[in-house]
Amino acid sequence: MLIKKLVVALMFGIGAAAPAVALAFKDDGLISGEEWGGILGALAIAFWGKFSSNTTVFAPSREGETIAGPPKS
Repeated sequence: MLIKKLVVALMFGIGAAAPAVALAFKDDGLISGEEWGGILGALAIAFWGKFSSNTTVFAPSREGETIAGPPKS
């Protein structure tokens, strides 16, 4: 469960850092120290935000939940 949580949080972090990388390369094709700080900051904030608040992980199904609703007795 922890591995899934780490992977999901890392994917969110990479997704948040991708636009920062694109913007950093836009001006002259090089990433400066300040830009690296912004990229790593975006990754860290998104990673920690998802990791610390992630009580459920993407999964095919969870016990007691189905598309049709709760199990009928």
